[in-house]
Formats: sequence, structure tokens, C-alpha cells
Amino acid sequence: MSKPALANTEFTQLFYALVQLAPYSGTGHKTTFGLGQTCLEWVKPESNTSAEIISNLLPERIEELTAIFTAKRKRIGGERTEKIATTWATILARREMGESLQVIAEDLEILYTTAKTYVKLARRALKDPDSNV
Repeated sequence: MSKPALANTEFTQLFYALVQLAPYSGTGHKTTFGLGQTCLEWVKPESNTSAEIISNLLPERIEELTAIFTAKRKRIGGERTEKIATTWATILARREMGESLQVIAEDLEILYTTAKTYVKLARRALKDPDSNV
């Protein structure tokens, strides 16, 4: 943009609003063939801070939930208790971060219905402080 255009704040705001809209509008030459599409990377580089925050928060949340679910088990100790608590914590934490149950189930190599049941049980265990699972 030219210096006189940059001086006009209203014009600048409108220009950048259109720039943000461009990738969704099919601007460019032969975009149906995948050519000449608008890319916003040169305007404003994406920040990885949200990805970094999520990657740091997820393990912490899983660890926190695992401790809660382990303490709520009727039989504390043993490999089975730890496995169940970790699985519930992983599913619930990833679901809280916005991942779909289908993706979580595929990653953990369990059935979708099993993941759905586990997340329900985990939420119920968190909701009721006096319950043992």
C-alpha cells in the first residue's frame, strides 16, 4: 500500500479485512485447478503460541486427571488401575482440548463406543466427589 493509503486508517482497515477474506473467496487465476490461490503467510505469520500452550497443557492435565481417577478407584494399586486411570484421563483431557472422540479412539486403538463410555464415566467421576469407580 502507498503512504497516502496507509495514512487513511479506515481504508487500511477495510483493505486488511478484504485480505483476510481473500483465501475464502477463490481469488486468483484458475483456482479450481489449485493454481494462484491467495495465501496469507506473507501478510501475517501464524503464531505457534497456541500450539505450544496446548502441547504443554495437555500432559499436565492428563497427569492431574490420572491422579484424581487413581485416587477414586476402589482398588488402588496395580497395573489395571493405572491403565484405566491413564486411559480415562487421556480421553477426557484430549476431549477438553477440542479433539473429536473418533480421532481419540483411533489414536488409542479402541472402539469409538468404548471411548464414548470412558469419557462419560470420567466426567461422572469428576462431577461426584464422593463416588468410587
